[in-house]
Amino acid sequence: MFQKFVDDIEEQLHIFSADIEAFVKNSLFQSAHMEKLLEKINELIQRLFPLTAIREYDLPSTMPKYEFKFNYSPQSKIDEKQDREESKTTEQPKIDEQNRSDSPLSNIETSESENSDCWFPDENYFCNRDKHEPTSYTVNCMASDGINIMYSTIEDPQHERIAYCYLDTNDPNYRQADPDRIWHQSRIVDMIWWDNIDLFVCATGNGIYTVEYLDERFRILNVIKNRLTPVHIAANTDYIWVRVIGKIMIYNTNFQLTRSINFSLPRSLTLVSFCLTDNIVAVALLRRIENDRDLLNIEFYDFNMKRRKRIRLGLGENSCVIRTDGNDRFYVAMGQQKFFIVSSNGNKQTINLGKQASCLTVVNSRSIVLTKSRSDLELVKC
Repeated sequence: MFQKFVDDIEEQLHIFSADIEAFVKNSLFQSAHMEKLLEKINELIQRLFPLTAIREYDLPSTMPKYEFKFNYSPQSKIDEKQDREESKTTEQPKIDEQNRSDSPLSNIETSESENSDCWFPDENYFCNRDKHEPTSYTVNCMASDGINIMYSTIEDPQHERIAYCYLDTNDPNYRQADPDRIWHQSRIVDMIWWDNIDLFVCATGNGIYTVEYLDERFRILNVIKNRLTPVHIAANTDYIWVRVIGKIMIYNTNFQLTRSINFSLPRSLTLVSFCLTDNIVAVALLRRIENDRDLLNIEFYDFNMKRRKRIRLGLGENSCVIRTDGNDRFYVAMGQQKFFIVSSNGNKQTINLGKQASCLTVVNSRSIVLTKSRSDLELVKC
């Protein structure tokens, strides 16, 4: 029934396209056709809107995407990747009990009712509110669990801390002092949220740690031991990638090594950040040019680290960050009063900011947070 409704809209689009062609040729326009099309689109919006109360997911990233274009094949296109993602959310494979007992995460307590009370922000999460949110400490690295922000701070050189900033305006802790804890491990150099295991993951020079924030308490667990620096981390649905000099190590959700890839760069290039989706790897690289300046390039690779495309963004700095919403959208903060949205097909969009930003995290498919080592976050709806 829903597909027939969408097909009706498509038919109205073709009629409207013909009206535009007639207007260009004969200066005649059928306004009734446009009104009927707008009426159908408004009805579609009304049908989709209630779904947010039924499905506890970020609908813009999980619902199939219908693309309507003039003068194209009669059938609407459905994004196959979105279909695969939706099937994963509805049919999650069960983890073997033996594997669970061998996992470093097996001693983390979970609640059966935990998911029943989950709330996920939609694409209007940052609408009609202040553009900046204060934090209790200056931000070094940060990541979002899809609602709020966890960040590390080196405001006190003697004691690095991790803290949790509430962005949910309905939470009683909103704009209260950020809960925090001293970080006794080596300094955090990279931080992500891994949605598949519902944990923050922090990379340090002495290993990889998971952090669970629950009931205003931080639970820290060392899941990968290493002493290799520099180190960067990224994750897609099923795997976390750990990049050190000359190599990328790939681990499953139990933090068991499944594969390693040799990946070396010329001396003129420095990897400053990377991220990945279920389809592609995006790497932020700095190339030293004249006058000791650095040129930032974004390069896309397949899962064997064979390069597919390069996008030049301009002058950058070592603290730049690239992140993704899981789809073919990559966000790049590079220490300027602007950030970029790029895609693997070469498209690039520039978004102006109120302040400089070199640290970035994605809240959902249309909301991101940026900062540059300061005590406030800039909220952006893309």
